[in-house]
Amino acid sequence: MKTFGEILKTQRQKLGLTQKQLANAIGMSDAYICSLESDKKSPPPYYTVSAIADVLKMDTEQLWKVAVKHRERQAIERVRKKVTSRKRIMERLMNDNVLNGSHDVSITDNQVNDFFTRPEIRMSAVGLFRKQPEDMTMEEKRYVYQAINKVIEFVDRSEKTYDNLNLDE
Repeated sequence: MKTFGEILKTQRQKLGLTQKQLANAIGMSDAYICSLESDKKSPPPYYTVSAIADVLKMDTEQLWKVAVKHRERQAIERVRKKVTSRKRIMERLMNDNVLNGSHDVSITDNQVNDFFTRPEIRMSAVGLFRKQPEDMTMEEKRYVYQAINKVIEFVDRSEKTYDNLNLDE
């Protein structure tokens, strides 16, 4: 099945129009048309698709259906990439020597949950896992808890080392 961009390009060339001519006809830039045709941009909203379809002598509803399908595929791909990214992050955390399969059993679930009530920790968790701490499993929370504490320890050691350097010499 052809992409939205491929359909636009094919029909535009079939009618002997340049990207600039199509762009001028719908009130957009030729760079925008180029990015649509190369599928670098998501298909535009309905009113733009309608204007393009009119200029290219195409059925608006059919072109819109292609645009919607293309957007759906892009959304699915974005979700797939996020899930893959999260899996890689978890694998790295689990394979890291610091977190290698064990966690501090002396830390209670309540202590871990209390740790995640801090705004800066919530933001770190959302940045790392792209989900709120309340949506994370306890195992994920423990890994994040350990990782953040290891980073804090590293920063503290680095600051002490830096403070001990005599930069005045």
